[in-house]
Amino acid sequence: MKRYILAAMAALCINFSHASDVEGHLDFSFEWGDIPRCTNGNPNTVSNPIFTFPSIPDNAQWATFKLKDVQVPMYNHGGGRVELEGNTTIDENGNTIIDTGKFSYKSPCPPSGRHGYRWQVIFTDTEWSSNWIDQLFSPVIMYP
Repeated sequence: MKRYILAAMAALCINFSHASDVEGHLDFSFEWGDIPRCTNGNPNTVSNPIFTFPSIPDNAQWATFKLKDVQVPMYNHGGGRVELEGNTTIDENGNTIIDTGKFSYKSPCPPSGRHGYRWQVIFTDTEWSSNWIDQLFSPVIMYP
């Protein structure tokens, strides 16, 4: 029986070690910004972080964001949709910036220890389109 339990635990460890190997690109970054520190497992509702994209896919009109806790992927931190026209700026390096204040989500707030968090963004040509132009993933960032 112990052998089966150990084998199951090893399989789980292998699956978690590949949690960051997801489809899509790692082509954008984010800054948490001035969010309240949270480590009690009860997240705050906060404004989106600042997102920086080296490029945006052609024909993309909308971006849908979702935050994932790598250690607890079933927890819904939420996210939001941003219409790109009128809600982005270009910085001095040519990056597209989506500033804070475009949507609210549940902040990172691990109940104990540190958790890794990653943003997913899906670009579409209309707000509620099921035709994805592209899907990107941020690097995993540890919090706190």
